[in-house]
Amino acid sequence: MLLFALAAMISKPNIQAVQPFPLSSVRVFGMQEQRQRVDLKYLKSLDPIRLMHGFYVNAGIKPKKPRYGGWEAMGIEGHSLGHYLSACALMYAATGDEEMLARTKTITIELAECQKAAKSGFLGGMPDAARIFTELKKRDIRSQGFDLNGNWVPWYNIHKTLAGLIDTYHQTGNKLALEILINNAEWTNELTKDYTDEDWQKMLACEHGGMNESLADLYSITNNPLHLELADKFHHKAILDPLEKGDRKLAGKHGNTQIPKILGAARLYETTGDKRFEAISKNFWNEVVEDHTYAMGGHGLGEHFGPAGKLSDRLGTTNAETCNTYNMLKLTDHLFQWSPSTRLGDFYEQAQLNHILTSQELESAGVTYFVPLKAGAQKTYSDPTEDFTCCRGTGMENHAKYGEGIYYHKGNELWVNQYTPSHLMWKEQGATVTLFTDYPNSETIKVQIDAKKATKLKLNFRTPSWASKGMSLSFGGEKVTAKAGDWLVFEHEFKGIQSIELKIPMTLRTVPMPDNANRVALMYGPTLLVAEWGSTEEKPGERSPVFIKDDRPVEQWLKKTGPRTWHSVGNLLPTDLAFRPFFEIQHERYSAYLDVFTHQDWENREAEFRKKEAEEAALNARTLDFFQPGEMQAERDHNVQSEFSGPGEWQGRKLRHAWNGGWFSFDLKVDPTKTQDVVFTYWGSDRRTFEVLLDGELWETYKGTGQPADKFFDKTLKLTPEMLKGKSKVTIKLQAQKPNGWAGGLFGVRVLKGA
Repeated sequence: MLLFALAAMISKPNIQAVQPFPLSSVRVFGMQEQRQRVDLKYLKSLDPIRLMHGFYVNAGIKPKKPRYGGWEAMGIEGHSLGHYLSACALMYAATGDEEMLARTKTITIELAECQKAAKSGFLGGMPDAARIFTELKKRDIRSQGFDLNGNWVPWYNIHKTLAGLIDTYHQTGNKLALEILINNAEWTNELTKDYTDEDWQKMLACEHGGMNESLADLYSITNNPLHLELADKFHHKAILDPLEKGDRKLAGKHGNTQIPKILGAARLYETTGDKRFEAISKNFWNEVVEDHTYAMGGHGLGEHFGPAGKLSDRLGTTNAETCNTYNMLKLTDHLFQWSPSTRLGDFYEQAQLNHILTSQELESAGVTYFVPLKAGAQKTYSDPTEDFTCCRGTGMENHAKYGEGIYYHKGNELWVNQYTPSHLMWKEQGATVTLFTDYPNSETIKVQIDAKKATKLKLNFRTPSWASKGMSLSFGGEKVTAKAGDWLVFEHEFKGIQSIELKIPMTLRTVPMPDNANRVALMYGPTLLVAEWGSTEEKPGERSPVFIKDDRPVEQWLKKTGPRTWHSVGNLLPTDLAFRPFFEIQHERYSAYLDVFTHQDWENREAEFRKKEAEEAALNARTLDFFQPGEMQAERDHNVQSEFSGPGEWQGRKLRHAWNGGWFSFDLKVDPTKTQDVVFTYWGSDRRTFEVLLDGELWETYKGTGQPADKFFDKTLKLTPEMLKGKSKVTIKLQAQKPNGWAGGLFGVRVLKGA
């Protein structure tokens, strides 16, 4: 590995076909600026010293203020500080707000004091850090998907702090941030210097964020081969090696555990030119976008990838984790720099307009963790101080980054990749470029060029793939056109203020599910339109809207009734509804996908369709609590504890089981005043025997019979008020019976109110 690092240092590659402009060179307007201002106000409302709580504890310094809630009060304390540091640095670059700069300085000074007090380069706010890293240094490695030596993802936690320091260095030039980073790299090297390759891979089985990315970033600054060597050691072979070969094996994988590793691969390609990292990055992007992405640009259900191309039945309340899209946009930006393509620009537009913009609550600056896609769904947003999750962290950054991805350059050539209303200061050419537009609510973009002296420029404008009528450019009496998916190229010598007009005609179209042509999303240009339900409260007997297909073309399915509103016209049952851009939906209920039937199909299937819908609604109404094993957030929410246990996947469903005599437990909400059913979902073919305990007492000995073979089934146990004794929650434990026995697999648990 050292030779690999030295070779890269001798001759750094230049694989960039185009360069992005620094964030400080771009200012955004319109709804992007509105969301940016909401985020800026929120960042100012937070106290960074409270986010430092765990760092003080680990450094032996008395905390100066109490910590915040959410994950900050759990086993991942400290991760939010890194996100906050990144957000402040990015927001300073994006707006020039001096208070954001001051906060980055405060945090770096405090982190440096913690390193000094700890007398090491360690950085982290996680609890029990001394024990964890002492054990790891001794090569005592006990790793599961989200647990390393009894702690929740410590390397992931550290990565967030490193990323914040790197953003601070790049956006503000803070040299102390770089010094802290170098100290931490030396600590990491000392900790792992005796590791074998087997030790590394065992440790990397636990989520570790983008440690490879941060160390590759650090190498790009320092040219120290040690930093590149460390970056390469954080190479998780089980995930990255199949991607290098183009094997599509993401089904069942936890989404955002993987994307930061791919970002690390992208940075390693940029710092070394090693083609294996290029292949990993491109193959991953293609697989996610082609096999797993919904019309709104996000992907996943319950944080996980499902079977490739099987999205139609994966619409629920836990779709599209917002962190994932944050990271996919970062990856897309890397790939665009290597080879600018309209396909990359199309995805960037799709994901930013229809996921990132819709992820923020404008009143409180709350952000979404998931974006539900189930019919009649309603978004939920984080509490400003009690929900410091991963998506709260990336949510702080998202709305500072709207200036990214718009403009790229090389020499006198400019690529306009997004049509975000914005102003570019192109210092190298002595010119400014301003996009005046209400895009995507308008088809017209006025591009104003202000060149202080005569300057010949070559301009490349992305013609979106959805633009079936192409794109046109008007300048004076000249007109240039381009087809969908092409670059519209225009060269001219500009002097003074001159304006170009772009027009991208928009039409209504359907985007079908890859595995069900009759389940569709409706899009107008780049904008996802959702059917707005009449109430924000679920009502008994409520029925999902469906389209009845007639002879009219798709363009006539909706009638435009306002600048940002459409309405169905007699072809939606049970009643016509208004349709609005998804990025405008806040607390309203909606349907992002709708089923389409012919009149005959609906006559034949209406009863079956409505029966299934009613059964699901009745089940949801009876559900007091539901626990999905194997999903990180669900397991944290239900206080999963375990020994010799881990998550898994079977037949496209997540599970948890225990081995070698192990066990796992979880908490469930209950109603102490009523009799309830607790429904356990198992795989019928299993023949395992294990104990099910309720609050430490044997509740049932489960004996698998192998029946029903090759299918899932439910096993129901009852809870009564006498058993609960006034409790609002219970702890259920699955314990193997024998020293080498198994417990589970458990595929789901639901608490149902009495019928």
